[in-house]
Amino acid sequence: VLFVSVVFVVGCGVSALDNVPQQCGLYNSGCQKFASNHAYTTIINTGYLSGDINVAVNTYSDSKCTNANSLLDISLNGTWIDLGALDNNTRYWQVTYEKVIATPYTTATANQLNTACRCGGTWKSGVSRTLFNCPENSCSDTSWIGGLAGKGATGIVVGAPAFGFTTFNNNQLSMSHLDASYDVGMHLQPSVDEWTSSPRVEGCGDPSHSHDYCGLWSIPCSPNFVDNAVASNSQFYYEGPQSVYLFNTGIFRQEDTFFSDNGCTSPLFTVVQSGTMGEVKSASRIPHGKIVSTGAPFTLVTPQVKEAAERFQRECPCGSHVEWKEGVTRRITSCPIHTCNFDWINNITFNSKGTYYRALLETTRKDSISELQSSLPTDAAFEADSFTSANLQHPYTFSPNSCLYPYDSVLSICGKWRDTCSSDAMGDVVTSLKFTGSAGDASQGTGTGTIDRTRTIFPMSSACYGGELLEITETGYWSDMGNETTKVQGARQVGVNYVYTMVTLYTDGMVSQFNNHYTGCPCGGLWVRGIPRVLMQCHDGTCPDKLGVFGAGSLASPGYGILRDQELSVRLSQLHVREEDGFSEHFRLTDFPLEFDGQCDPENYNDDFVGDWLRTCSGDNSNYDFDASFEIDSKSRINLTMTFYQADEGCHSDEQLSIVQIGKMKTHGPAPDVPHASQMEMDISSATVTPYTQAALNSLNQQCPCSVGASIWTLGKSTTINHACPANTCDGFDILRTPFGGVTYGIALRNGYFMRFSEFYRDQQAGYNQVFDNTDFYFVYKEIPVGPSPSSSKMSGGGVLLLIAFFGMLTYFLVGMAWNYKQSGVPVLPHVGFWKGLPSLISDGWEFTKSKIGMSSRSGSYKNIVNPSSDQSSKGGYNTL
Repeated sequence: VLFVSVVFVVGCGVSALDNVPQQCGLYNSGCQKFASNHAYTTIINTGYLSGDINVAVNTYSDSKCTNANSLLDISLNGTWIDLGALDNNTRYWQVTYEKVIATPYTTATANQLNTACRCGGTWKSGVSRTLFNCPENSCSDTSWIGGLAGKGATGIVVGAPAFGFTTFNNNQLSMSHLDASYDVGMHLQPSVDEWTSSPRVEGCGDPSHSHDYCGLWSIPCSPNFVDNAVASNSQFYYEGPQSVYLFNTGIFRQEDTFFSDNGCTSPLFTVVQSGTMGEVKSASRIPHGKIVSTGAPFTLVTPQVKEAAERFQRECPCGSHVEWKEGVTRRITSCPIHTCNFDWINNITFNSKGTYYRALLETTRKDSISELQSSLPTDAAFEADSFTSANLQHPYTFSPNSCLYPYDSVLSICGKWRDTCSSDAMGDVVTSLKFTGSAGDASQGTGTGTIDRTRTIFPMSSACYGGELLEITETGYWSDMGNETTKVQGARQVGVNYVYTMVTLYTDGMVSQFNNHYTGCPCGGLWVRGIPRVLMQCHDGTCPDKLGVFGAGSLASPGYGILRDQELSVRLSQLHVREEDGFSEHFRLTDFPLEFDGQCDPENYNDDFVGDWLRTCSGDNSNYDFDASFEIDSKSRINLTMTFYQADEGCHSDEQLSIVQIGKMKTHGPAPDVPHASQMEMDISSATVTPYTQAALNSLNQQCPCSVGASIWTLGKSTTINHACPANTCDGFDILRTPFGGVTYGIALRNGYFMRFSEFYRDQQAGYNQVFDNTDFYFVYKEIPVGPSPSSSKMSGGGVLLLIAFFGMLTYFLVGMAWNYKQSGVPVLPHVGFWKGLPSLISDGWEFTKSKIGMSSRSGSYKNIVNPSSDQSSKGGYNTL
């Protein structure tokens, strides 16, 4: 679950983040008393709830802080994180000094440092040293850089977190000593443990807020009491629009590592999630905050040590099919409640079913890095909306220039994409997509390509491990249809048509559901366990599909939506039968990204167009849906048949219009402007047009009367013309791919089992110099092979019996011939007399059978077949049938 690592257990007197921290600013003490000497102290803090810290302390032996009396200069550079309020003025914090620079100016000071903190070297007067970390036991006293000293104190460990407090009162900032022990540091008291104090010279101003979460956010090592852990670090990456909302989501990735020590050097386990995120509303009780919803189809969990694996196995086995092991990642889609008892998980982290909500607050102060706070997740939107700032956790800090959004509208999707295991309404699903082609780049010349989708569905909570329920393999094509109306940046409008769908059911339960005429998908046949069926189209009423297996784009139904690639992932929206609905779609929480899984397959271009080609139901720029067939024989004869239906009904309504064109074609070399395409010439010898509705007839009469006088078309009647229409009588009929009659010119492209051709024009130059646009759809080869999946390639029971019978007979003949050869020296067939007489026995049996049913052996005609219920039945006669 997003931000799972920022669980913060309030304790040790720490209250929630219920007022605004005031650490940010520039502080300068001037020359003041400092321990037994005097010092100038300068503090620069950036940020709101976390940020950078720079402390410079210049120590002098005199009260006027003159350079001649310098003792020691120190510079402390690192980061800080707010840990909550102790009272109205005092807040606990974590400080990590990542670099310490010190210069002693007297031999006495150098000797004191050599005694207190040699840190793997030797201090010398006038020589600066830079410390990033110190060997163990080499720095026992760090009071000189603000570390706590005395009994039970650890002090500061350079490069590791330390804990203490700050007090801001009357424009004055006081810093306590710090200790590497969380328990010690969080019990320090303002009246006792103060180290230095300085007035503020310049503040950071009021914080500003935006809702731009795009980019990489990080939490450094910080307290986190989850299970046996005491600290964690985290990274959160969001990629998507600034003004996100529920139907325009982005994608996120969250990685949290939990440690058994404050310094985050001993990892226990990691939790990784990726999914989708969208904004729901403004937070009611957090000024400038937002309520967001997240969907994560899986969680990756890796125990890093044996003890963590054993604890997970004991407290959260999450099913019995896989055990937790040290260093082995488990992919969790969901855990039943009774299989996971961790309180910190609350059956939310490991339950990816449904949507979860949290509050977010982004804050920026002048000259500071943006920060992002989150609440813990909840499965109730109203509960998330009840959160206050007290429910917000440690802040993430932004990495500048890490946002890659928005994207250009060029789709580089050719290749293989995979979602290893996600969860949906049917169960856990492995999904793979394979694309060819690209879109949005005119230099590519195609703007469409082929698409293969395979979904293997497993039982819920199985993490896609064994026991498949069904497998669906779909093959078709996609077409780029521009980006003029989509509101999603970087997305392209696409049409998707899966021409062939192969389904294999692996359980009796699935067979029963699919054979159900009211909720399943019999599709004019009978489903059998383990036997794949290839579907192209189901007649009306034969596939209610209440299970939601297929949807728009499948089974001869057009599908329209939006498609976008995001670095190494791709997202395809929900598809709709209507273009208007599909192109106004946004990316939803359930439109999970698929990760890159392999390069493009080699293209298979050639200029052999012979074959039977099909175009399943599609929309066009007119008021129709249509399907088509295009037959090209070996003698270059063509038959192009297009059937038109009412728009937006998936070609399931009554036919409106049909057009059949017959002629010949030939190719003339490569097309000049489209790589791998060919120039094609068509000579249409006849066209038969049949309008079935008055609306279709009206369209013909208005756009293509094909005569100077009265229209030649008749409602419900087929009209065949063997010539071109008179000039200017059929120029506006957009649904025609090639004009009636005569020679026309265009381009065609074949890639494997798919063919695409442009519109055809009378003018040769105009026809050959075209490039494809979004109306130039693919046709698919009718006999495209759709092989069974590896898991469905087992031989059926009948096949096994036939195989046994074949080898049994073969053994009988070979052994019998060998035996006869041994006995007589001649390899005669066994029982040769029987086999010689078998044909006559079969003939006699056939004649006997015909005589019993009254069939003449000579004429081959049937005699009268009787009805026993007739009056002649008592006489043994039969009525004529």
